[in-house]
Amino acid sequence: MNNLATSYDVIIAGAGPAGSSAAIHLANNNFRVLLVEQKKFPRPKLCGEFISPECLEHFERLGVEYEMLSSSPALLTETVFYSRTGHGLTIPSKWFGGGAVGLSRAVMDNNLLQRAANAGVTILEDASVTDLIEDKDRVRGVCLKKGGTEQECNALITIDATGRTRALTRKLKRLRQNAAPRSKAKLIAFKAHLEKTRVADGACEIYFYPGGYGGLSTIEGGMSNLCFIASPNDVRRCQSNPEQRLFQVVECFVGKLRSTTSESGQGITRYWRLRSIHRSIYRKRHAHGIGKRRAGISVTGSPPKKRKQYLLLSHACRRLQHRVSQKI
Repeated sequence: MNNLATSYDVIIAGAGPAGSSAAIHLANNNFRVLLVEQKKFPRPKLCGEFISPECLEHFERLGVEYEMLSSSPALLTETVFYSRTGHGLTIPSKWFGGGAVGLSRAVMDNNLLQRAANAGVTILEDASVTDLIEDKDRVRGVCLKKGGTEQECNALITIDATGRTRALTRKLKRLRQNAAPRSKAKLIAFKAHLEKTRVADGACEIYFYPGGYGGLSTIEGGMSNLCFIASPNDVRRCQSNPEQRLFQVVECFVGKLRSTTSESGQGITRYWRLRSIHRSIYRKRHAHGIGKRRAGISVTGSPPKKRKQYLLLSHACRRLQHRVSQKI
């Protein structure tokens, strides 16, 4: 930090998408910006790594669209939501303005950080904000620490872009004096990058199960990102082993699907879609009822009452599509 200035127009803590984007916009408008990040980029980040269509417009405004598309992201044309019973609802990405992409946070965040540096932002990685400089209920800057070196930096504006942890906000004196005990997490999230999974081409798949939900989609390099959440009690019962909890969910899913039949004797269309979680879950396809994939919703093998509910849900989604298209 020897070459670090002691005064900036804006200091931002946190170089995730929010912090880096704010830094780029400010630097493009001739503000002197210091961006402080606790980690060294590129770094992995717990995230679903699904980038929705409107983000591509955001990348274009930031001047980083070419770098994102040059990182070979996966093109995601639809998202398929699976209920606990295995019924599926498909939402095309084009309803929201175009195609979505799958790109790891390690790559995406690093692209944004490099763009910020090229825009003239001062980047300080592997550093932490130890305290805020306050004067008469106003924040005047931050106290920084990197390695064994400490330094104070002043700024007209200080931005907390550390996400849900609110690392800077919690350092405010008036909040520390009246701080309530932090509540325990209600859900715990897990993430893994997998190879040789069998996600449907161009699909992001979302699974709902008792106690949480999870998603699987393709990212760059032919890998798939599996991200799911579970309750702390379920995680403890599995000795904090995410693989064990995942397979418990899958077994529960498959068990429910096998017990589900239609009055007409047709097969169920949901077995084969679960293979994207693990190839050996269910290898055999039923001889009947393998419905065609289409935009909207598959109701093959659903009881009449359920079929009506899903058609109503599909209609609601189409109304949402119309509203979104009007805004766009």
